[in-house]
Amino acid sequence: MILSLSNTWRRLASVLLVAMYICCVSNQQHSVTARKAKARRRVSTATVMPSFVLSPAPSTSLTDHPSSTPSSAAITNVPSNAPTGVPSSDHAPAVNVNGSLSLSTEENEFGAFGVMFDIFAWQKLRIESFNVFSAYEYSNSTVKVYTRSGNYSSFEVESNGWNLVFDDQVNFLGQELPTTIFVGVTVPFESSQSFFIWSPDQKIMYNLGSQEGALYSSNEYLSFYEGVSLIDIFSNDVNDVYSPRVLRGAIK
Repeated sequence: MILSLSNTWRRLASVLLVAMYICCVSNQQHSVTARKAKARRRVSTATVMPSFVLSPAPSTSLTDHPSSTPSSAAITNVPSNAPTGVPSSDHAPAVNVNGSLSLSTEENEFGAFGVMFDIFAWQKLRIESFNVFSAYEYSNSTVKVYTRSGNYSSFEVESNGWNLVFDDQVNFLGQELPTTIFVGVTVPFESSQSFFIWSPDQKIMYNLGSQEGALYSSNEYLSFYEGVSLIDIFSNDVNDVYSPRVLRGAIK
């Protein structure tokens, strides 16, 4: 009887030992599995979030080398634009009339206190003076010269747009010798310019024309056209205008 109980207790002890071993192994496997799962969660989390946090401000320390090679344009041996052979017409220097352009030369008894006409410059031109003839010799005569851009038409008796370029006294030399009036007016390239010569003291000589605005004389520098004469200055009265008239003298 005692031997039977002893064997029974041995078997029971063996069973308990086996059960405890299985339980221990199971706990170890569960721990390993839990650690692997935790590691996988770390890996998964690392793929979602960056490994570093951006700083709120850029770094201030200088680097030894630039981040990239600076760009530079290739150096050429010639300028990008070749210079032109001649200056543009707007900036070209004004030329003087070589010699003079003769206007009306016929001697007669026609004269008026004012003569108006226009010219056309074929290049940028500087009109230095006018040679005119007077009815009589007269010292210290008041002379005014006005000019305006374009044609004088519709402005014969109005002062709008006219610019005074000469206002002085001159000594008129009569019908035999020309009297020079200096004006110094620059006319733009291929442009019309009008002039009005006025003297209340002495009549300025002219010849009768064929048609107002008709070409009378020209050279390589300019063209001169038939104009009008006036018996008053900017009177707003068209009855003070007579045409066609051609100034007797020359342009220099």
